Amino acid sequence: MRYVASCLVLGSLLALAGCSGTFWSVIKKKDDNPIVPAQTPSVAKLVEYLDLNAQRVQGIRCTDVALNVHQGWKPIPELSCNLACQRPRNFRMQAQLSIASSQEVDVGSNNQEFWFWIKRSPQPYQYFCSYQDLTEGRVRALPFPFQPDWVMETLGLGTYGPPENYKLTVEPQKLILTRYVKGPQGNTLRKIIVFNRWEAKGSSPQVTDYLLIDDATNKEVCAAHVLEVQGNLQTGIVPKRIKLRCTMEEKTEMTLKLSHVQFNPQMPQELFVRRPLASGPSIDLATMRPEGQLNGFQRTGLR
Repeated sequence: MRYVASCLVLGSLLALAGCSGTFWSVIKKKDDNPIVPAQTPSVAKLVEYLDLNAQRVQGIRCTDVALNVHQGWKPIPELSCNLACQRPRNFRMQAQLSIASSQEVDVGSNNQEFWFWIKRSPQPYQYFCSYQDLTEGRVRALPFPFQPDWVMETLGLGTYGPPENYKLTVEPQKLILTRYVKGPQGNTLRKIIVFNRWEAKGSSPQVTDYLLIDDATNKEVCAAHVLEVQGNLQTGIVPKRIKLRCTMEEKTEMTLKLSHVQFNPQMPQELFVRRPLASGPSIDLATMRPEGQLNGFQRTGLR
């Protein structure tokens, strides 16, 4: 599958990075210039900061997400998206071309499995996988370069502790948390979360970046750069604008704008249930065979 399709999935799944917190409230500013605090917060305080936002944002729904994509020098028509997510693993994003009403993308997750479908992919099947198969190493390849648990973390809806898993790097204007994890193929990845050292005000982000780095090659796999946030300390904070980058093959960049976000809405659980498509088979990523097929299936047309 071409990585532009993978990056569209990545764009949707990263659409909610950003956080609010507590310890920056004691940092003062003078003449609107950021002042770096004399005392650096501990790793435990930074992780607590992330967890507090996740506790406030139990779920969000947004029916007005604009997604602009560029692959290399080639722009892709703007997509209009509906997005919903709910802790711990409920997620759904459906996208249509802004100039048409036909559905182009369907990505979802619940406690048992995740799935995705890209209409314009060279292999426009509905792919799915159980979290159990993923955890037990039965999935040899994923079309998007990250683990599902990291997806929920970048949504602001994860569980970030314990703090012992992180290393803190202090820079003049940034605080950087780094955690080492295993990728789906057993490779080591670095998850990096970048904070501004001064208190963010208004729509400025406190958490500015989420990065995923291949530790062996030191190459960036994907990144989310938060440009503008929305919400408050009572509801939690999520991005209003975010720029995404995937560098697996041809460089792909995306900008998402989330408007009219609902915080902690009531959502039917049916929203997070996979429905097989009438237009083609549903392929299990653990076996690369259609759902319900036995071992004798011939994988014609599949890679």
